Amino acid sequence: AKQALRGQAAFHVSHRVQHADGRWVWIETYGNVTQRDAAGRATRMTGTHANITERKQLERALTNTLRVMHALLETLPLPVVIRDADRRVTLVNDAWEKMLGVPRADIIGRRLDEVSNRVRTSSHHETDEELFARKCSLRYQATIESVHGEAIDVLIAKTPLLAEDGAVTGIASVLTDITDQHRAAAALERARQSAESAMHAKSRF
Repeated sequence: AKQALRGQAAFHVSHRVQHADGRWVWIETYGNVTQRDAAGRATRMTGTHANITERKQLERALTNTLRVMHALLETLPLPVVIRDADRRVTLVNDAWEKMLGVPRADIIGRRLDEVSNRVRTSSHHETDEELFARKCSLRYQATIESVHGEAIDVLIAKTPLLAEDGAVTGIASVLTDITDQHRAAAALERARQSAESAMHAKSRF
């Protein structure tokens, strides 16, 4: 308001006032000087007031929801990565950092394939394109190479983030490490083959 009085700009302010019934409401005010005297002093101001209490309540509820979701993501044992429509990472959780060995500061705002010593994932681009085209969730197995060169077998669940008009605004991916299951299955298969070989050898005698 002081800037408007000095002729620099219109003013816009949000503030709380007490209603006649005793409750507190949020008011958004826009205004400007519409008349000045010969010395340039403001003699009249015109503006509007709007009750934005409901909007403020919705904003607060959304902020609280996002805070809770962020806390849940951080405590989730499964690695999670969220990317925008340009495939740039907007969020990873602690489990993702630990699995891949990439600090979030090195990946936020960048694409997965833009990071030096980058994480390498099989079927990465193909499944992204399929998700954007079909706008439905995908589940598939892949092998991820961490920045330390470790190969990790994972089950990836990708879900499109959709706007009200149906446009894909991003991708949320959850990774499940299935390396131990694959190793156990491979060991069982080797044991089965060894047993069959022993049985065939015994039958020849």
